[in-house]
Amino acid sequence: MTPAVSVIIPCYDAGAFLLDAIDSALASTVDDLEVVVVDDGSTDPATQALLDRLDRPRTTVLRGPNGGSAAARNTGLAHARGRWVLPLDADDLVSPTLVEKALAILEAEPALGWVYTHVRFFGEAEFVCRMAPYNFYVLLWENLCCATALVRRSAMEAVGGYTAALRGYEDWDLWLKLGERGWHGRLLPEVLFHYRRHGETQGTRSIRRHRELVALIRANHPRLYDPRTLRAVRREWCAHPVATDALLSLQAAVRAPWFPRPLRAVLAGLRDATPFARKVAPGGA
Repeated sequence: MTPAVSVIIPCYDAGAFLLDAIDSALASTVDDLEVVVVDDGSTDPATQALLDRLDRPRTTVLRGPNGGSAAARNTGLAHARGRWVLPLDADDLVSPTLVEKALAILEAEPALGWVYTHVRFFGEAEFVCRMAPYNFYVLLWENLCCATALVRRSAMEAVGGYTAALRGYEDWDLWLKLGERGWHGRLLPEVLFHYRRHGETQGTRSIRRHRELVALIRANHPRLYDPRTLRAVRREWCAHPVATDALLSLQAAVRAPWFPRPLRAVLAGLRDATPFARKVAPGGA
């Protein structure tokens, strides 16, 4: 029987966490689900041995050379059978009800492209990141969503999947590609995704390359960042455009390397406690 949902897990030397990620997906309250693990050219002997003997129900392992997580996700997408896709990194977890609740929203609203949730960080740091409600104008400046979201497969295929050449922020680039084609997102305001903080990850490497990756993303979407398009999107999506731009400018300043970390934490707490700010500024600590 063809599954409704495909969970795609790229894995590069993440054997220490992989089974937890798979088991969290298989614990979903939606049984009509498969897991596709894509070995992204792992070199760690323990990870290779785990993948060689991996035996979980409804789980397939694909092996290939190292091409980065975006290329691995595209490989998984090409082999997935579900109408809905949930990307999940090998060191992260999902709550059992994430798929069921996100799927109900997507099935009820055929124009939606994807559904994302609030995020709990765990591991080396413990906190909850309350993501902002979806706003396409804000998305042009800040990534509103983590990579793990339930996505309409037909929409992903229509935009060619992930841009493998980016090697960072490829999920943000995907959301922009979808929005550019009229597929937008929706926040499911529950903490249903769990992001593991540990050591050096692609996420930490991407943050160090923030300016470079932002420039590449904007180069990928010249029409979106044309001033006329920006004005049109701002009019359509912003009920309070002046306040939105002011908060986006503040957000950029707060994330600058020179900004004092204690003050950054205070401002993040104020933002999370203010309903209006949560509506117009992205979440995150």
